[in-house]
Amino acid sequence: MVVTRPAYAVDRNTEAAAKQAMSLALKDHAGGDDEGAMLRLQRARKACGTSKCSQFVRAALLRDIGAITFLRGDHSQASTIFSDALDVQANLAWNPVFDNAEVVAEWSAVKNERAAIHEPRIEGDFEHVPEGEQAVNTPLPIYAELNMAGVASVVVKYKVPGGDEFKRRTLRRFGGGWGGTIPCADVKRGLIRYFLQAFDADGVPLANSGDVKHLYFVPIRWTITGEPPHLPGQSPPEACTGEAPPEVEVPETATGPTPVGPARYVHFWFGASASIDLTTVPSGSDVCALTASKATVSSSFYCTNPDGSDFPSRAANSVSTTKGQSGNSPGGPTSGDIRVLFTFDYAVNTHFLGGLRIGYVAESYPGAAASNDGHGLSTPLHVELRGTYLFGNEPLTRAGFSPYGFAAAGYAKYDASETSSAQLDGVVGTRPIVVWKLGGPFFAALGGGARYAFSPRIAFLLGLKAALAFGSGGLMPSLAPEASLQYGF
Repeated sequence: MVVTRPAYAVDRNTEAAAKQAMSLALKDHAGGDDEGAMLRLQRARKACGTSKCSQFVRAALLRDIGAITFLRGDHSQASTIFSDALDVQANLAWNPVFDNAEVVAEWSAVKNERAAIHEPRIEGDFEHVPEGEQAVNTPLPIYAELNMAGVASVVVKYKVPGGDEFKRRTLRRFGGGWGGTIPCADVKRGLIRYFLQAFDADGVPLANSGDVKHLYFVPIRWTITGEPPHLPGQSPPEACTGEAPPEVEVPETATGPTPVGPARYVHFWFGASASIDLTTVPSGSDVCALTASKATVSSSFYCTNPDGSDFPSRAANSVSTTKGQSGNSPGGPTSGDIRVLFTFDYAVNTHFLGGLRIGYVAESYPGAAASNDGHGLSTPLHVELRGTYLFGNEPLTRAGFSPYGFAAAGYAKYDASETSSAQLDGVVGTRPIVVWKLGGPFFAALGGGARYAFSPRIAFLLGLKAALAFGSGGLMPSLAPEASLQYGF
């Protein structure tokens, strides 16, 4: 019985010859003879036809022909050949012999473009159809319609081919929708990916189509075959020349309102904050005792009566405390001052704010002895300079959560207290007293937390501040949970 070979079966001799041709072509290329390499590859491709060589060999021949074609300057034709190679074998690997950065980028662009075709369709609030393609270095028109009241601005947020960060362009009122262009400086070979957002007059998001993980795309190619993209009723934008090409402007229409400017965020933020210090007090005995000259024995502590007056009295004829009964500090963690502050911040950009906090320190040391001795701060005052950084995608332009961090320094009252008892010489019984540990009046702090913006104008912040007070009052570390409410103008 004679078994016939199917017409589409691989011809081993032809396949072997093609593999040898590829090997020799690579040597030609390494030696600078791309003409000779191309001739070998094209002959082998013709001999293989559509069935005499395996899929891998036929695809590899096309891949290498495409690489040499690109290196010879015909970028558009190279793209077509790369696509043909991937049609033959979709998972074809790159040939590292041609590891030229521009050639590899072109191969990746073709693969990414083919993969994007299978991505799910973007759903959203806008009526929008992305352009099928655009030529490199030519502004890319974006047009969308949105049937919704209260829209003041529409933006397109996009990634340039090969980029990771989003850029932002504001679309303008155009006929029955919103239109604009992505500037030609960003229209490079590959895929431009983007999504759309609409905002009201206060910058509150109203609508979107797509998001940071679900993106429209437009292939950017060396040449395009169909009608050039253009906004409704407008001529296609011209390709740019020079290093700083101008952006294509969208004209106003008779029926549209004044064009909306760049994406906005408020700069001036006013608010209020409250915090409570959590600190530690060192242990000590006879901490309220005075010397013969009425100076404190321990400069780390000061004492007061429950009514806030100094204990013991510094008057010349005052009674001294009894040794061993002059107030003890058990030491350990305790709560400290409560701070109620007015806040002001100026937004330098959509992430960074510099500001001032000033206000009142409650539950602080009420005596006069410490300030008379030159220790600490007599006024229950807090003055602070602060720099805050908000993380996330343009957090000041949108509602939602954003983590933040800050650094601060200032001038403020820092102290903490514990209850104790003491006895005066010649006086029967002990009396209640308050033992105070003082710090400051200078301090430095670091902290962070979470910010929730109800809108781009109203925000609530909840965080934790780690501070170290230092100066004439001594060192005092503290942690302070703080909450703030801010309004922007």
